[in-house]
Amino acid sequence: MKDAPKLINLRKDKAIIIEKYDVFEKWRHEKADLIIAANVLNRSYFSDNQIKKALLNIFNALNNLGRFVVVDNRENEKATIFRMVNGVIEIEKDINNGTEIKEIALGMFPPLDKQTYLLKNLRA
Repeated sequence: MKDAPKLINLRKDKAIIIEKYDVFEKWRHEKADLIIAANVLNRSYFSDNQIKKALLNIFNALNNLGRFVVVDNRENEKATIFRMVNGVIEIEKDINNGTEIKEIALGMFPPLDKQTYLLKNLRA
């Protein structure tokens, strides 16, 4: 698959590092500010338990104030943007009611309020 022109231009910026990442493995690099999963992390491809494992790895890979964006445009474009704030995961924004990943994540984390979930209890 060829890189889109905009992605090629981003690679020229020394402040931006683009890495391929197997979300089923622990992140072995410095923590990330942004992780994006588009049209891959969904129930069509993976079981809920596999998705939970991936979410835990992704959330543990984020810097404080880092974001995880999950996009699904199988039927219509939906997205959920998660944000890490002081060890707590928040849903920053849902687009078109968010993705099915949101529902799995909501079940993983004990609620602090309507959209905030503790991560520290899930870390090994």
